[in-house]
Amino acid sequence: MYFSLGIYSQLPAGTSNLVLERLLDETLTPLLQSLYRNPDEKIVFCLSGFEMEWIESNHPEINVLINSLSRRGQIDFLSTSFNGVCLELLPPNERASEIERTSTFIRRRYSKRPSGFWAFQQMWNSGYITTIDLCSLRYAAISVTPNGAPLSRQKKNPFIMSQFGKSSLIFPTNDEVSKLIQDLYLNKKSTEDALTDISRLRIDRNCIMDYVMINMDQLIYDGINGFQVISAILDRYHQKNFDSRLPDSKYLISNEVIDNGYLPSGIYGYDLRTACNSPNELILSNNSYRGYYQLLDKIRNLVKVSLSERTVKKEINNVLTRCLSAFPFVFDCDGCTSRYTVEKGFFEAVNIMKAKGVAFPLEIDIDDDTYDELIFHEEDILVIFDSKGGSISTLMSQKCLPNFKRYSSIPIFSDSLNTLTSKEFRLDGKRYSMESQDKVNSIVRFRLERFCKEGIDISLTKEFRIRKNSFSISINIHNNSDSPSSFRYSLHFPCLAECELNSEKTSQVCFNVKGNVSDYLVTCNASGFPFLVDGTKIEGIIRTPIADEQKYLYTDYRYHWDLQMKPDSDFVTVLDFTMRKIGVSHDFTE
Repeated sequence: MYFSLGIYSQLPAGTSNLVLERLLDETLTPLLQSLYRNPDEKIVFCLSGFEMEWIESNHPEINVLINSLSRRGQIDFLSTSFNGVCLELLPPNERASEIERTSTFIRRRYSKRPSGFWAFQQMWNSGYITTIDLCSLRYAAISVTPNGAPLSRQKKNPFIMSQFGKSSLIFPTNDEVSKLIQDLYLNKKSTEDALTDISRLRIDRNCIMDYVMINMDQLIYDGINGFQVISAILDRYHQKNFDSRLPDSKYLISNEVIDNGYLPSGIYGYDLRTACNSPNELILSNNSYRGYYQLLDKIRNLVKVSLSERTVKKEINNVLTRCLSAFPFVFDCDGCTSRYTVEKGFFEAVNIMKAKGVAFPLEIDIDDDTYDELIFHEEDILVIFDSKGGSISTLMSQKCLPNFKRYSSIPIFSDSLNTLTSKEFRLDGKRYSMESQDKVNSIVRFRLERFCKEGIDISLTKEFRIRKNSFSISINIHNNSDSPSSFRYSLHFPCLAECELNSEKTSQVCFNVKGNVSDYLVTCNASGFPFLVDGTKIEGIIRTPIADEQKYLYTDYRYHWDLQMKPDSDFVTVLDFTMRKIGVSHDFTE
């Protein structure tokens, strides 16, 4: 009896260095060293492109070890999407290039081409058969148990699947082992508990080859030793008199009776915890994902009509492809991993477009509300203006990524009004007229024609001016009423920043904004009326792609003006914001 053991990891770009080091120290390095000491053991190996590049840059000695094992015939490789994206989300003509990029990387570093294909997060599309054939891969390994379903009772033997005249061998993976690993992970069991569970593992002896794939991402939480778990699974198979062997599709097809079969499109196995049945359904079920995917799709279409150079289009499309890497991680807080990945890639794409002469501002309906947003880009600043709330949905500095507002759902510089009875009216849902006053100098004007409630009858105009490393907001409030009006006007500035607050009016306030690359000091000066500043701290939990819980904190800062306006009078003030990098640097993966 034969079995084939595979290990894989699907961590996306931006994963913490601590997590990557834990993956190497607790699982990958001791496993590879054990293989080197035991020439009869063989494994199948699959890492994301980001992880392979990280290993090459930070641990070249691991690459030397992998290369040695590859030359000795102890490692076979699975190819997958290089950027860790679901291929179904890519245009069909880009799927093969994603796989081939991984295959080429493996061939150049490890002197061997991959033999098989691993579907990222086990999201399968029947059309992949033609892609697998085009990339000269001999088989695909994937679970045949639909996501969230009980353990499969389907036949566990390999089968040949045909589509559009092309065929490929499908190796169903062992669901018992995958389910065991997921249970360890979900219940955060200790190594001792894991070894006990493995000793009770049932092994089916009625299949041609038992193909076991172990998700290393589920074995790197504190309290577990991934290498001991994998070694115990190997020992369990050897106790049952199974011999370790690499999957050889040519041998199987020529020496065994292989049936035909079919695997419908869907999400399989025990990698994703979601009730969705397809990647598209997964995206549509999450507002953040849906918005980000629409943005990427619109930028792709814009690139098609705005640029003619094929090399530039390919460069931008590669950037946008990387943006898709975080989409399947549905346990993020409001899609924070996706948000960072998409916005960072979006900034890169916009930089390339501007360098190639694309005219700004760009007018794109990003959120599908039938109204265009305006995208302005200066040397260091990217701003997306939204007529909804007369606000900024994205404010990014090239050296202080990501978006200033981070996890907040409150638009930047949206408004609210408070009556004398402290009743609050939020204006971030109101539709403002939006006009680009000066495209060269990046001036945008918003106007709310009339707001009339609870004794307040005003018109509101906000004008934004964007510069290289600064921006200003001019606010004009006109009292339309024939009688005096008293209320509090507030301007929201949600951000991940520290600010010293006091109870007195001021004309200047400073924010220390923590970015992923460096910290920025944002200084706000008022020309006109002084203001009060207060802030509401909002705490929450981020669940990262490997489900490590991390706390996050941001503050909803508010500028307040207590106004007592005469009939037919105006209130005018200007806020000037300047950004200056201060001497603190960060590794964005920490």
